Amino acid sequence: MVQDLDGTSGRDAATRIARRFALGALLLTIAVAITSAYACARCPGVPRLAFWVVDVRDLALLHVRAMTEPRAAGERFLGTGELMWMIDIATTLHTLGAAGARVPTRVLPDFLVRTLSLISPQLRALAPELGRRNDITSEKARRVLGFAPRPGAETILDTAHYLLAG
Repeated sequence: MVQDLDGTSGRDAATRIARRFALGALLLTIAVAITSAYACARCPGVPRLAFWVVDVRDLALLHVRAMTEPRAAGERFLGTGELMWMIDIATTLHTLGAAGARVPTRVLPDFLVRTLSLISPQLRALAPELGRRNDITSEKARRVLGFAPRPGAETILDTAHYLLAG
């Protein structure tokens, strides 16, 4: 709950922010999982999956703006960044030079991923999402709160640099 900042209404107002796939230096569990999947030399390619990538720093700023902007009271906002297919994420990581050299840069056929999902619980969970593009927008957050997320590639590379430095 966020207390009305000007104190005139005397009631609490909740603002909700939904995010899809957040990355950043502080979200190591997600970042490590994704980076590990790509760094795996055994992986011949990446599945045809898409993620809305948003930087955790942009989400933090969005939360602050939602708490301080009177027009946000009682509203819901999507904090989404850029839609990136796994192949785009892999290609971005491949630009790291030697650190990204083992990142696979080809797409696995859907039928192969579905077949492998019969024996792999991790792939089983992903199989229904193959080729799926969920069209959502953070236009309301951009308009009302001035939300301007960083480009997805920048977020991916910042996360990778953070992990490589640690």
